[in-house]
Order: sequence, then C-alpha cells, then structure tokens
Amino acid sequence: MDWSLLVKQIAPFVVRIETRSGYGTGFIYWQCQDKCCVATAKHVVAHADEPGWEQPIHIHHPNGKSVICYPDFREGYYSTNEVGDSAAIIISKDGLELPPRCLPLWDWSDMIPIGTPLGWLGHPSIIPIDFRHPSFFSGTLSNAFNGEVSTFSIDGVAIRGVSGGPVFFCGKDGCPAVIGTVSAYYSDRIPTQDGIETAPGIAFAHSFLAFKAIEDRLHALEKEHDLESS
Repeated sequence: MDWSLLVKQIAPFVVRIETRSGYGTGFIYWQCQDKCCVATAKHVVAHADEPGWEQPIHIHHPNGKSVICYPDFREGYYSTNEVGDSAAIIISKDGLELPPRCLPLWDWSDMIPIGTPLGWLGHPSIIPIDFRHPSFFSGTLSNAFNGEVSTFSIDGVAIRGVSGGPVFFCGKDGCPAVIGTVSAYYSDRIPTQDGIETAPGIAFAHSFLAFKAIEDRLHALEKEHDLESS
C-alpha cells in the first residue's frame, strides 16, 4: 500500500512537543481563528502542568516554526481514568502555519475491522531534531476496546517520542481517516533462566472518544469567534 498521499495530508498537523523532560508528538485536530487544540499523550505533557511546578511547552512545526506555550496562556485537559493516557492542550496558533481546515476525525460509530492496515506519524527521540518532518510507521489494527478508556491495540511499533502522534487508515474515499493518537508500546517480557528476555509486543492508542471532555470548551470558543466576527 502506498501511504505517501495520506502522509502528505496529515503531516502539516503533526508537531513535535518539547518539555524539560524530553520530547513527544502532538496532532492538531481543531482550530479557530486564533487558537488550536493539540491532542497528545498525557505522559508527554502532564508534568508541565503539575501545580507549583508549571513549565513552558515548546511546539515545533514541520515548516520550521516554533511557539512557546507558557502555563498562563494554554489550557490543558487530561484523562482522569487511572489507565487513561490522553491529553489535549488549547494554545494560540500564532506562529504556526496550518492548512485552513483540520482533518475529519473517525467517530467510531462504525467499527473498524480487525486487521485493517493502519499508519501513524511521530517524532522518534532517536531522530535528530533537525529533521523536522515526522516519521511514518505502519501496522494493523489488532483489537479495539470500547469501554471507559476507548483504546485500541496495534500490531506495530511505537518507539519513544512517537507518543501522541495521529493514527489513521485509508477511508473508502481514498482520504485519511484519523482514528486516535498513540499512547504506548508494551514489549513482551519473558522470564528465562538468565533473566528477562524482551520480545516484540503491541502498541496501544486512544480513540478521539477520549477527548469528549473538552468538546464543550471547543464549542464555546467557536461561538466566541462567531460573535466577534458578526
């Protein structure tokens, strides 16, 4: 399968997220006139909003533009479930050059068949930061769990730095259908006589159902923008 056309459409919305603790990936899935919302993984950014220890978050776009998001000028939303790892941050999009419309998100009203080819984009920590374009990975949908956390598993690799990147497949119209963001990779650790042997595992991702808690706030911002424009 040729993923290149899908990657070309999604890459402008993928950012590298930098904090003092390291790097991760984010995906811009909503925008209005002056703000945008970045979906990512909770473990990538939550420490930057720890009360009393807040710190700036740097957002690096593939076009070379970067913005610094200070605590007083961003809104963070995090999963409250103990096993949830989703996060969304509303920031100013000044300095970011985005396409005029974000990509549509898959709402999971139709289940995706297990075995469907999936792709994802991210910024692996082993790739030098000078390489601004996100890296591409692919695998297949292993399973979906539509419970409280709304996760799905992928037969594929998600190495450090890729957490928060968008997961997608090719829709019937040939366009990308973005279904969630990468959360983690769990290798299979096998006890042996010599210790622990690590074998290939599976990746996990969150569907966008995990971001419902922020929908009311995004709708409110859209209404504010409409009032200002009228």
